[in-house]
Amino acid sequence: MGSIASVSQEGTAYLIRQAYEAGEKWQWAREALVNGIQAKATSIEFGVEPQGFKSKGVLRRYIADNGIGMSPEDIKIFLMSFGGGGRPIGLTQNFGQGFKSSCYEWNPYGIIVASWTKDDPEGCMIWIHRVTRAGKIYWELKDFEVDEDGSVEDVVAPLYLDKIGVDVAQLKTKEIEEAGHGTVFLFLGKSPDDDTHRGDVDRGEDNVKRGIIIYINSRFLEIPQGVTARVAEVEDRTRREPGTWQKDSLESPTGTLLSIDWRRARGALAYIPDTAQRGRLKLKHDTWVDWYLAGEDIVTRGQTDGPATPHICLAYEDESYERKTTVRDYRPFGLIEEFRNRLWLVLTPPKYEEGRPDWGVFPQGSRGQLLSKGGTPLPWADWEDSFALNMPKPIQDALAEFRKSRSSPADSTERRERLKRIAARLATRFRPVSLIEHALGRTAGNDSGARTGESRVHVKAKRPSQPSPSGSSPGRQDTGGVGGTALLNEDRSGDRFGAVRRSSDGIPATCWDNHFPEDELAHAARFDKADCVDGSYGTVHFNLSFPLFRSEFQYWTEQYPKAAAEDVVDLVKGVYEDEVISKVMHAHKMSGQPLYAAEGDDAVRVNNANIDSWTSPEALSASVLGLINVEQRINVMAGSRFGKKKPA
Repeated sequence: MGSIASVSQEGTAYLIRQAYEAGEKWQWAREALVNGIQAKATSIEFGVEPQGFKSKGVLRRYIADNGIGMSPEDIKIFLMSFGGGGRPIGLTQNFGQGFKSSCYEWNPYGIIVASWTKDDPEGCMIWIHRVTRAGKIYWELKDFEVDEDGSVEDVVAPLYLDKIGVDVAQLKTKEIEEAGHGTVFLFLGKSPDDDTHRGDVDRGEDNVKRGIIIYINSRFLEIPQGVTARVAEVEDRTRREPGTWQKDSLESPTGTLLSIDWRRARGALAYIPDTAQRGRLKLKHDTWVDWYLAGEDIVTRGQTDGPATPHICLAYEDESYERKTTVRDYRPFGLIEEFRNRLWLVLTPPKYEEGRPDWGVFPQGSRGQLLSKGGTPLPWADWEDSFALNMPKPIQDALAEFRKSRSSPADSTERRERLKRIAARLATRFRPVSLIEHALGRTAGNDSGARTGESRVHVKAKRPSQPSPSGSSPGRQDTGGVGGTALLNEDRSGDRFGAVRRSSDGIPATCWDNHFPEDELAHAARFDKADCVDGSYGTVHFNLSFPLFRSEFQYWTEQYPKAAAEDVVDLVKGVYEDEVISKVMHAHKMSGQPLYAAEGDDAVRVNNANIDSWTSPEALSASVLGLINVEQRINVMAGSRFGKKKPA
C-alpha cells in the first residue's frame, strides 16, 4: 500500500484557526448541541460553573450532556484528532473538527473535559491547551502527577484543580448522575481569571444579552423530541435586600451576588403563533417550502429568547441556513414590504448523496452555509420565481386585503401630509405675503382682481380705536361666503385698506376617472376648484384613458412581474398625482406676485385669470409629458418597494 497523506503536527493548529475563521458567532454552541444529540443525550445544558465564582470570582461557561460518555481512550482520541474523533467522515458529514475548530481558538488557556460511562462510573478528565514552541503553535494535553514518585499522565480521574478553584468531579450534573453517563466541557478562556460565561470575546459574543439562547433558537428549527436543552443566564443581585435572593444565587469572595436564570431552547418554529395559517408548496429543483402566515406583525426583538422577526431560510437536518429577514429578501418572492413581519418561508432542498447524479445540497465544512452539487450557486432566483407564480391562495388573499386597507382614509391622510410638506416648501420659496382686504387693516391699496377663496379671514386687529363695520367682532370680517376675500395691490393713494398675511395651504383631492367628457378626451387631467372633497381645495381629475398613463402602467407592470399589478399601477399614479398637484398648488401660491419687475406701486400681479390658464386641462396635460424626473422617481420608488426589475 502506498503512502497515505496526512497533516503535520505543526499544520493542525493552522487548520483549526482557518476553520474557526470560517465559522460564525456562537457556532461552538451549535457543535456542542449536535454532539450531545448524536451521543443520544436527553439533557443538554449550557450552564455557569458555580465553584470558580465562589472561590475565585470567575464566571465560566460549561456544557454538560447525559449522552453515552467517553472512555479514557475515547476522550483522548476525540479531543486530539482533527478529523474523525469517532464521528462519521464524509462530504456531507462534520469531518470530526466542528467542536474543536469552534472552541479551541477562544480558549487558549484550555478546555477541561470530564466524562463518565456505564463501564467507568468514576470517570476521566483531560485538560487541552495551546502552547508555543520554537515559534510554532501546538495543542496538547496537560500532564498531571499521579504518584509521589513523579510519574505523570494526561488522562486522569476527575480531581481538584487549585489554579482555577474547581473540583472537576463536582462538574457531574444531576442528569449525568441519574443516567450513569455523560460529558462536561468547561471553558477556561485565555487565563485563569477569564470570564467565559457569555462566550467568545473576540467575536463580540459577550456584548449580546441572551446571545446563546437566541442563537440556538434561531439556528435550530426544532429541538429533537425527547431532548431538553437549557441555557443558564446570570443576573446581578448585589443591590437586592438580603432575603430576596433566589435559592440558586451565587456569591463571590468579594460579595458580588448573582442568580441563575435557566431558559429552555425550543427552536425557531416554536415561535410561530399557533393561529398562523400554514401549508406546503413544491418549488423548482425538487425543493419544498413550508410557509407560515401570521394574522399580524410578529416583532419580538428584546422580548423573547428566539428569532426577533419572521424570516426566510434553508432547512437541512432541522437546522436553519442562510436566514433572510430584510425587505429586499422578501420582494423577489412577490411579497410586499409589510409581509416580512408576518410570513415565514422554510425551504428544504434535496440532500446531496454521494454516488448519485441527482442535484442536491450539503453543508460547508464550517457549517456556515449550504453548497450545491457541482459548485453551482444555489438557485434562489428559480425558487423565488416559482413561489411568486404559484403563491398559496391564503397569502394572495392576505395581500389583497392589505391592498384594500392601504387605500383607506389612513393612507389618504398620509398622502395629504406628504403634499402639505410640498406646499410648505413652495411657500418658503415662492409664496409672497399677501395684502388681504380688512376693515381694521392699516395698509392702503387697490383691488387686484384676485380672491383668497376662503369665506372667513382672521387677522390680528391693527386699529383698536376704529369700530368694526356691521357690528362684527374686531379682527374678523365676513366675506359673504362664495368669492373669497379681495387681494389688494399695495398703493399709498388707494381707497381700500388691508392687513398682511400668508395665503392658505389648501390641497386638492385626486380622482382617476374611467370616462372623461368627450370634449376633454385629449387631456391628461383637469382641475375643478368647485369639486371639494372633505375640505379639499378642489379636485384634480385624471384621465385613465390618456395614452401616456396607459403606456406607463403597462411598462412598469412588465418591469416588475412578481409584484401585484395594482400595486405597481398605484405607485405610478401616486407619482403623477404628486407632480400635477404640486403644479396646481404652486400656481395658486403665485397669486399676487409681480408678473414683472416694476417700480413702486405699478407692478402688475398674478390674478385668477392667470392661474386658471396655468391650471387649464391643456396646461396640465402638457405638464405630464416628457418628465424625466417622474421616470426617475418611479424607478427609485419601485426598486425600493418591489426589488429588481426583470432582466432585459
